[in-house]
Amino acid sequence: MKIKKLLSVLLPLCLFSVLLVQGQNIQLTFTGMDNDIPVQLESIHVYNLTRNIGPIVLSPGSTLILDKSLTFLPSKVFSMELISNHPVKDMGHINVYVPEMDRVTISASNMLGRHQNLFSGFLEEGYHSFYLTPGTEDLIVITAIWRTSYTSLKIISSNTIDGAEPAIVYKGTMEMPPEGYISASVTIPYADGDQLYFEGFAGDDRYVLNASPGESQNLQLKKKPTPTPPPPPPPSTACPGTPTVTYAGKTYNTVQIGTQCWLKENLDVGVMKKSFNTGVLHQETSDNGVIEKYCYQNKTSNCSTFGGLYNWSEMVQYYNGATDETLWGPGMAPVGNFQGICPTGWHIPTNDEWLSLTTYLGGEAVAGDKMKSTSTQAQIFWTGGVGTATNSSDFTGLPAGIRVYYGNFSDQHMRTHYWSIDEAASISYPGTVVGRNSVLMYNTTSLLNNTSWKSLGFSVRCLKD
Repeated sequence: MKIKKLLSVLLPLCLFSVLLVQGQNIQLTFTGMDNDIPVQLESIHVYNLTRNIGPIVLSPGSTLILDKSLTFLPSKVFSMELISNHPVKDMGHINVYVPEMDRVTISASNMLGRHQNLFSGFLEEGYHSFYLTPGTEDLIVITAIWRTSYTSLKIISSNTIDGAEPAIVYKGTMEMPPEGYISASVTIPYADGDQLYFEGFAGDDRYVLNASPGESQNLQLKKKPTPTPPPPPPPSTACPGTPTVTYAGKTYNTVQIGTQCWLKENLDVGVMKKSFNTGVLHQETSDNGVIEKYCYQNKTSNCSTFGGLYNWSEMVQYYNGATDETLWGPGMAPVGNFQGICPTGWHIPTNDEWLSLTTYLGGEAVAGDKMKSTSTQAQIFWTGGVGTATNSSDFTGLPAGIRVYYGNFSDQHMRTHYWSIDEAASISYPGTVVGRNSVLMYNTTSLLNNTSWKSLGFSVRCLKD
């Protein structure tokens, strides 16, 4: 009797959902294929190359919804997962991922429209875990709301506790989502013809597909052949007499490229300042005599791997009144090598020194491939894989991403910007100032020479005096 009752509720709901979604949404699931053998993927990274969205990381069993009615995607995805056997008996567990600190509200509703708030509070960025008691209803919908985003889970209950009401109890934060959880669907904007790139991971293997889906389907990602190992660097590329440098408790390798001696890793020095998207241009760093840095997604592990991200004036430590909004006045700019936040005996490169490196490596069009890391490790890979990159210079550029001036982070695994000491008045935006920088991108072989607003958080590579 209970099953019939449940089906009578579910079937109209499912039919309504299908009719609602048909016109706008495409639902995708994923399978890895090693020749003709299906492979369970451990995670899937999704990129909408047309709209410069991604990576969106999906867990095993997730459904990706391409929504033609959406025109934008938040910088990170708010999501909720059920971590329990389904149906839920007396108690289950729910995880919620919060992109940035703000109020989260979680509620329950039954099929008759009865609504009950279960939780409301401010949660920091990251994963948060809750106990769930589903109550005695056959079916409830749990909805979580963060800012203007919401996500829902339909929970079938087999609760044996008479008279129990739906309830949620906050457990605490989590470092990472657990293995084997059931993930809610993830929605991204999409229009017919958008070019999507999918990259799945299973052990050390990667599975890829480029597609512009026109209908709901299970996509088969093909195993990517193991790339031919790049030629090894010379026996030793370290700078003669200075193979390593220890600075502020961290040891850096060095690399000799032509006549220049570079640190082989991005600079990681200073106190981490947490950064959140406020919707307006702002800095958490300040002129206080202390070196301060941003770490991507406010995680110290990202600074350890990719180096810190620094706004331009923090990098020069506000020398002679330097700011992100103004140029140095007459006679105020440094002359010769300028140390800034680099170790003693090292300096922030000038734009001309970056151009000299570019020239030595064969010019702008090919220098980037000779500088990009060829690692395929999940933590530090470049989007799209190694491609034609060789890292023949042993510069070992990693895709660190950037800190945006509103306080959010963007484009890890896709690009790295390296500051120079040089600044200029903006040509495109009169009345504003920019800093010169060099850029490695996932989708080009070039090392691009660029100008960007000084309030952005970029990487720093130091050059020996």
